Amino acid sequence: MKLPGQLFVWGGAIHARTTSDDDGLVNMLVTAFRISTCALALSAFEAPSAQRNAPPPNDQRLAFGRDLADALRADARYRTFGRMAWETGVADYLRTAGPDSRGFTVFAPSDAAFAALARPVRQALESDRELLIQVLRHHVTPGASVANSLPAGRAAQTVSGDAVPVTKNGNQIQFGEARIIATDHRATNGIIHSIDRVLLPPAVVRSLIDRDVLPRGTTPAASARAQVLDASDLSVIIPQRKDAATLTRLIQRAGLADQLRTGSYTVLVPTDEAFEELPKLALAALETDRELLRSVIHYHILPGRIMHRDLRSGTVNATSGDSIVIKIGSGGAAKFNEAVLLDRDIAASNGVAHTVSRVLLPKKAMAAMIAKGITFEKD
Repeated sequence: MKLPGQLFVWGGAIHARTTSDDDGLVNMLVTAFRISTCALALSAFEAPSAQRNAPPPNDQRLAFGRDLADALRADARYRTFGRMAWETGVADYLRTAGPDSRGFTVFAPSDAAFAALARPVRQALESDRELLIQVLRHHVTPGASVANSLPAGRAAQTVSGDAVPVTKNGNQIQFGEARIIATDHRATNGIIHSIDRVLLPPAVVRSLIDRDVLPRGTTPAASARAQVLDASDLSVIIPQRKDAATLTRLIQRAGLADQLRTGSYTVLVPTDEAFEELPKLALAALETDRELLRSVIHYHILPGRIMHRDLRSGTVNATSGDSIVIKIGSGGAAKFNEAVLLDRDIAASNGVAHTVSRVLLPKKAMAAMIAKGITFEKD
């Protein structure tokens, strides 16, 4: 008797498919192992009958992977969205193969995105199940689409019935007013992309206006753009660091504070002590040469939110266009080139910051300084 070729859950039992002649025996034995606790747990989140599109036994999901509902609840990046999906019953819908049997794409707002919602808006959504369901379904489209197959320049139809434009600018993809900050988290029945804002469908915006939660004239796009004002962004978080006074001053001098308000980034923050270790002439050159300063600061900014747990040994491109070598050591120790990671995962509404022990200098900036007669001691 061969081992089962595939296991799947159906009707509160585990079934098996094999290619042997003993299929009936295997199915009988495995089916005998009832998973009543699973059925009991799912019943607590039972969705309206119109949403319970349970997959048939021939659904091709693999039992040894997570479906979208479980993946959303398990991943720390979007646990709020996952919790809300389970509490409203939307999770049941996200267990199915979708209306066209091609699965789903979920654009899941990060936990920071939900934290950035104005408190009255969040309270209104959490107190009205039907409104919240509309918002959650507004972030789901039929069909599983990895990032490079998203319909740039066109509108994606959500399962809530609304259209959301998808645009691309270089490597940056936007879903409506939200930036995609992490891509291609695969589940057994679809794909998850993380976004930096919560999108409100037009019907929800109108309802919140009628309840005086949102001001008259608010549009869905305006409600999304306003979210960043209700949480501390990178331009606020970095100056709050007592050990980042030098970088804060240089960011202002370079005119880059606005960029750190609106984009989604990871910022490597050299401490004041790190700047003190630079040759005095090198620091003076940064103070007086704005283009040189901008190139160095951009070398400390990485696109997207990269938490410590997401770091891998290899290279990553900074917004300056130059590459940084990341080295991961034992116990989670990390280096960016030769700069040691100090404080990690300093959260902001639009990204994250990590403090580092050295100022990183891209090759062109180093060459420009040497051309000015500045010398650097070798380690």
